[in-house]
Amino acid sequence: MCLSPEVDIVAGTLIGFVAIETLRSTQASRMRPIASIPAIFAIHSFSSAFIWLAVQGHVSQTVGDIATAIYAVIAFVLLPIVVPLSVLAITSHSRRRQMMIVLSVAGVIAGIDFAINMIHGNTNVLACHYYLDVRVTSTLAITSTLYGVATCAVMLLSEYRPLRLWGVVNVIAVAFLYIRLENGLASIWCLWAALTSFFVLWMVKELNRQHEEVGKWAWELDSQGK
Repeated sequence: MCLSPEVDIVAGTLIGFVAIETLRSTQASRMRPIASIPAIFAIHSFSSAFIWLAVQGHVSQTVGDIATAIYAVIAFVLLPIVVPLSVLAITSHSRRRQMMIVLSVAGVIAGIDFAINMIHGNTNVLACHYYLDVRVTSTLAITSTLYGVATCAVMLLSEYRPLRLWGVVNVIAVAFLYIRLENGLASIWCLWAALTSFFVLWMVKELNRQHEEVGKWAWELDSQGK
């Protein structure tokens, strides 16, 4: 979670506008899963704001609990499943798809493990300096590793070069943000969510432009050339 509820609200609003434009610009059904990611991030940011407000006593604890549940479901269940499947959807090369299916299974396992623990009430919110740390206990020792592989490594396997490059940047950024949190520094996850959302919007528009120029989608061209 970011610096304050106000920052989360601003970030959520900005990402929301990006999400609307991304979904509006999506022309191919294959791109809809990845185009939905900014919308997921927008909801995530707003839920973070309400958790802040509950901790600060501005809204009821019931509202805070609902916001925490939404936040946790998105962060720990939805993202490890949606991210690999969204990249898989715009991939046609058989070997890449096979590897991505493995990563998708890893994400599903991680999501299910976290979901089971959330149902059992193993979700905690820790108030830290300039951020709130939401954590969910996992049953399997490997769950966190499966989560990281599913959400980060899958982009590195993409046929689409900009997405592979973004995958490299994403790994570096996530490592940097994680180290910041481990050292008790202010969280700027909402900034990375906003930047990622802008990248998704750019990618959707760029794929549309390429389709208009050559009459085929990037994954159709890649499948013919490999």
